[in-house]
Amino acid sequence: MSRRVSDSCTSRERGWILSAVVVAALTAGCETTGNVDPGYVPGSTPDTGLVLLTVTNDLGPPAPISGVRSGNAARIDFVIRGPGLGNGGLRVSSYVEDSPFKAFERRRAFDEDVTGQYYVHELPAGRYEVQTWRIVVNHGIGYLDVWPRTPPPPLAFDVVAGSVIYLGDLHGTLRFGKMLGFPRAESGRPEVRDAAERDLRLILADYPQLEGRVTISLLPLGPWGRDEVKTSFTAYDLDLYVPIEK
Repeated sequence: MSRRVSDSCTSRERGWILSAVVVAALTAGCETTGNVDPGYVPGSTPDTGLVLLTVTNDLGPPAPISGVRSGNAARIDFVIRGPGLGNGGLRVSSYVEDSPFKAFERRRAFDEDVTGQYYVHELPAGRYEVQTWRIVVNHGIGYLDVWPRTPPPPLAFDVVAGSVIYLGDLHGTLRFGKMLGFPRAESGRPEVRDAAERDLRLILADYPQLEGRVTISLLPLGPWGRDEVKTSFTAYDLDLYVPIEK
């Protein structure tokens, strides 16, 4: 599915240590977005194209009194494989942070219902596939992992030299339950959404030089793969957290 976009879419110390390490556990393995420099000139590198997409997840219902949205403690990751990406591929996530001590600082609210990141990556020309996904939820005393019981069919796309394409929004639809009356994410699954108007408005605000150059080339829309998932819960080792004596 392709179309051309010709215009803008539009105890004090102990508690602190515990909080910091919990955040570190949630963000372990995360990287920066790896987006191209805001001054990037399209077409300046031969045999490459530019790929635009977003990765988001639901915020969920607000907690009583505090109003905190439990989806802020979740993330969904996707792995893209293709030319030049190595054995590990390219991981894109709704939660990306270069330091575990900057919790949520670089997360952006895309709208009142979702949070995530946008990606602007230069890739060599060739065929690529989105191959797998994983949801991680911080439950405070540990973290929940959710992944597909059966590998989903790859989502393929082609990068043409000199092209600038928008693939869509890779979204984590979370399922929420309650613990002691407070909502928390307990499972979820991925889907592909057409959020071009919202996403390109955000991207073009930072990359105005892409105005009029983006072709919308959406991945297959809708839920991705089967509904069956596997889950596991890993408790944080609280023996790590000892009070600091003055």
